[in-house]
Order: sequence, then structure tokens, then C-alpha cells
Amino acid sequence: MDGPLGRESALGGPSVPSRLKALVFMLVLLLTSAVGTLCVNGLLMPLLLFRPRLYRLLFDLFIGLWQWQAAGLLEKLIGMKVEITGDEIHSNEQSLIIMNHRTCFDWLYCWSLLLRQSGLWTHKTVVKSPLRHIPGPGWAMQCAAYLFVNRRWEDDENHLKTMMTYYAKLNYKTQILIFPEGTDFNPVSKQRSDAFAAKQGLVPFSYVLHPRTTGFTFLVSQLQQGWKDLPIYDVTIAFPSSFPQNEVELFNGILPGSVHFHVRRHGPADVPRTVDSLSEWCTARWQEKEKRLRSFYENGRFVDAQYGEGSRPQSRNLWLDICIYAVMFSWYFGTAFVILAVFWWPLLQVVFAAEILLFVGLWYRGSGFDVIQGTSAFVHHER
Repeated sequence: MDGPLGRESALGGPSVPSRLKALVFMLVLLLTSAVGTLCVNGLLMPLLLFRPRLYRLLFDLFIGLWQWQAAGLLEKLIGMKVEITGDEIHSNEQSLIIMNHRTCFDWLYCWSLLLRQSGLWTHKTVVKSPLRHIPGPGWAMQCAAYLFVNRRWEDDENHLKTMMTYYAKLNYKTQILIFPEGTDFNPVSKQRSDAFAAKQGLVPFSYVLHPRTTGFTFLVSQLQQGWKDLPIYDVTIAFPSSFPQNEVELFNGILPGSVHFHVRRHGPADVPRTVDSLSEWCTARWQEKEKRLRSFYENGRFVDAQYGEGSRPQSRNLWLDICIYAVMFSWYFGTAFVILAVFWWPLLQVVFAAEILLFVGLWYRGSGFDVIQGTSAFVHHER
């Protein structure tokens, strides 16, 4: 099995069907997210002023279903297989998920893990700010109140604090995914990580990047203020065969063959409550990931003494397959219906045009609809 950067065999000559699958996958995601967001957000927007928590609940139901169909595309169209070992992620709890960042699409692959365990209804991800302005998926992320960062801490701290306050005032439990490494694992980021390790007197990693813990410790500290019983799920992702590193490789037909997840739950009693201790705790988890991934690439699977070799791999579930297909086809028929309605109903044309102008205007101002939601929560609370 190839190591973390030894991907030459995985990148050898994608076929025409693979390129077509990749093209269909990207087009469907763009179309369904754009049409769905414009339609649902247009209907729900008045709730921001009067019932912001109801808006959050309803839009998260919508975005959860969209994530289901996206995961369905990965598994049923692309053919991605899923293997899960370790603990199970609980539903209906405020929690934080930390994961190594192997590719640009890890947040997308994570949906296949979550739909089998905790669900996707309150899931949020910390992502780079430029992604919020991608027509379709970026608009959906804005309305879903994802946590966008610029990697400039003086800006990111204020924005993260605003969004944490937004969730707290709504008394809304979220499941937040963060990548403490800050970027995906590639030759350039690996070189920078090694330079950082040398400067800090740390041992360089071979399978992960050294985590940058500022954002992680801030998020945990903020969440612990509102939720005393905050668990953290340490998820390790690995690929035994081919996978696309970025959007260019996906467009060229490099498809994920199989994705493996190992989950380790750390209960509230195991999570420190001071910044320095949290930073050390996070670094220790990455040292464990380095060992776990080395074992994975040597054995072809995750091995954990706590659970036994090859523990609880994901078996085929007929009921889950039926639900995935039902959600997928409901989305496609619904999207087709809305597109036809736009052509025949002038009012819907006006609503869609106004929303598009809103998203473009927010892009021009360097802001997003997530910021508007945070403000609406403050206004409602003060009233």
C-alpha cells in the first residue's frame, strides 16, 4: 500500500467513464444546491426576524437532506466504499469533531460517516472563507451557518465568537467539525509543517501535519462555557486506494475508491479546560494519529487494541440504501419541478433574482448570509 504521498499508482490514467461520473457529480451538486438554497431560503427568510430558531431548525433539515443526497452520489454514482471502526458518534448532543485533513474533500466524505451514526441535521464545518462564495454549495453553507475563517486570527476570533454566541442564544446544539491542521496534506503543506516542527523543536510527522491549535482551543473554550458536558470525537480518515487530492484531480476523473474512518470518543471528563492544556491535548491526539496511520498503511486497515483488529467495519444496510435512494430521487424530482416553476411563475423569478443579487452583494462586501443570521439572533434576543 502506498504511503501518504506515494500516489503515483493511484493516479494512473482515469477512464472516460470516470471522467463522466466526476462531471455529473459536480454538476448535480452545483445545480441541486443552488436551486434548493434559493427556493428554501426564499421561503424561510422572513423567519430570521421573528423566529430565528425555527429558521435554523428548518434550514438545517433541508441542508441535512442535501448532504444525504451528496453522500449518496459519492457512494452510488462514484462507487465509494465506507469502512468505520472505533466508537460511535452520538446524536442530540453538543459536540466537536476533530479530523486530520488528508484531502480537500474530507468534509464531504465525513457526511458518509455521520449519516450512519449521529445524523447530519445539526452538523457544521469550519471551512476557509472563499468557499462561502461558490454559487450553490457556498450559498448553502452560508445559510447553514457554517463557520468561515480567513486564517487571520484577528478577524477569525471575532467571527467565531459571533457565531458561537448566535448558537448559544438560540440554545441550539451543534456538531462542529474542525481540521486543526488548517489545510490538506500535500507536498507543499508537508514541507511547511516540517519547517514549523524544526522551528518549534518538534519531531516531524510523516502521515499528518502538525496541528495549529489556536482555533481549536478557542472553539473548545467557547463551547465549554455554554455546554459543561462537551465531548470531542477524534476521527482519523485514511484512503487505501485512489482518491482525488483536489478539485482538479476530481475533474480529471480521479475518484475515491474507499474511505476508512476510525472514531475515538473523549468524554467531557477527558477534555481539559485551560488553553495550554487543550493545546497539549490536541498535539497528543495528533501524535496518536501519526502512529495509527502508520499502522493503517502497513496493515491496510485500522488496528486498535481497545476494540480489536478490524473492529466493526461498515456492513451493507438495505434500509440505509433505500433511504439514500429515496432522498436522492426526491431531490432530483424536486429540483426539476422548481426549475420548471421558475420558467412559468414570474414571482419565483423575482425571488430568485433578488437572492442572487443578495449573495453577490455580500460577496462584494466580503460578508455572508451567516453574518446576517448572527445579527438576526441578537435583534430577536434583545426584543
